[in-house]
Amino acid sequence: MTMTSESTTPKKRGRPFGIYGAKRRHQELIDQFVYALGGPTNVTPWEKDDICRTVSLIVIAQEKRRQISKHGASSANELLALARIEEVAADAVRSLNLPGSTSRRIKGIGRDEDAK
Repeated sequence: MTMTSESTTPKKRGRPFGIYGAKRRHQELIDQFVYALGGPTNVTPWEKDDICRTVSLIVIAQEKRRQISKHGASSANELLALARIEEVAADAVRSLNLPGSTSRRIKGIGRDEDAK
């Protein structure tokens, strides 16, 4: 092949499927927690750091659960690690001291989503 025939092939355009979904989900959860605590003007930088850590734990637990549901667990230790991550994520949500039952209204956290 010559150099001209290789350069005339069209390049794929657009973003690859699924890459930005996790980032967008991460930002949506952060926004929901911030608004549950009274909005951006009422959240201190320390609370914002706690929210980011909590959301990271939630996203890790969700992704691990999705992988195990799709491919199965390779060992009992993998299931134990998932249970620990989910427990730590739930503790992190509780430590935010959300007012009332706000954590139930935030999409993607809690046992209600798994029960459906």
